[in-house]
Parts: sequence; C-alpha cells; structure tokens
Amino acid sequence: MSLRYRLLLVYLIVVLLTAATVGVTLLELQHSSRIIADLTHWQEAVLRVERLRTAFESEAFSLFGASPVPPPEGLDFERLLAETRNLLDFDLGRWQLQIVARDYREWQELARRSATRPAGAVGPVPETAPSLTAEKDALAAQTGAVRSTLRQTIWFLEGKQTEVMNEANEQTSRTTAMLNLVFALLAL
Repeated sequence: MSLRYRLLLVYLIVVLLTAATVGVTLLELQHSSRIIADLTHWQEAVLRVERLRTAFESEAFSLFGASPVPPPEGLDFERLLAETRNLLDFDLGRWQLQIVARDYREWQELARRSATRPAGAVGPVPETAPSLTAEKDALAAQTGAVRSTLRQTIWFLEGKQTEVMNEANEQTSRTTAMLNLVFALLAL
C-alpha cells in the first residue's frame, strides 16, 4: 500500500470520526434544548405554587389575636390551582396539588360558615360561644394545613427543578467535551 493510500485512509478515518462527533454533538444539543424546556416548565410550576402560598401568608390582627384572612379579591385560587395542576403531567405532582385543592375547599367552607355568623350580636349565647371559638380554631388550623401543604408542594417542585438543573449541568459538560473533541480532530 502506497503512502498516498495510507494518507487518504487516515484522512477518511478523521472525516468519519469528525462527522460522528458532530452528529453526537447535535443530538446532545437537541437534548439540552429539551432540558431547558423542562426547566422552564418546572420554574413556571414553582412560581405558580409560590403565588398561591403567598395568598395565605398574611394574617389580620384583631382584639382576639391573629386570625387568618382569605386571599385577595383579585386572586382566583382555584383557577390558578387548576392551571398549575394541568401544567404538571405526572401523577405525584398532580396528587400533591389535589391535596392542596381539598384543603383549600375545606378552608373556604369553614371561612364561609364563620362569615355567616351574626357579628353584631349583643351578647353571646353561652351555648354558641364555645362553638364559635371552635370554628375559629378550626379555621386557623385549616389555614395552617393549606399553608403547610403549599410549602410541601413547593419543596417537592423545587426538588424536581434541582434534578432538571443537575441534568442540564451534566448535559453542558458532555456537550463541551464533545466540542473539544471535534476541535481536536479538526486540528489533526
């Protein structure tokens, strides 16, 4: 085999390796764009649940101590919850948001019942005073349950977001290594 054929064979091998490396790099870049889309998806879910959680962070202070207040008028909690639930396409995240929805409905019902009590009664009837206190305690407990569930959901979503970020970092490392390999092969 002459020197010309050997050089041609080496050149052909380098071209094939370069083409294969470029192909793999393109696949890695496509994979990284999917990771970015997933990361955006998770970030949107975290922001929505965080927005829901902040609706329950404010408390009103009265003469009888701190009492929970309903979310602001402009916030449609159930609509936001449904949109966030539809954003998540896997069972565990949807299950956690179902728990939030259940706790919120219970909280809303307790708030509605305590709001229908006559506030301007002259003197409390001794039999109804304990039930009014029990209702306020139940409302405060349910508000705490909704807050706790929202906090747990945020932790879960942030954990998933961290997993996607770690995958993106691994992807970046692999892509950089592939590009360095391509440049090294081209330098030959």
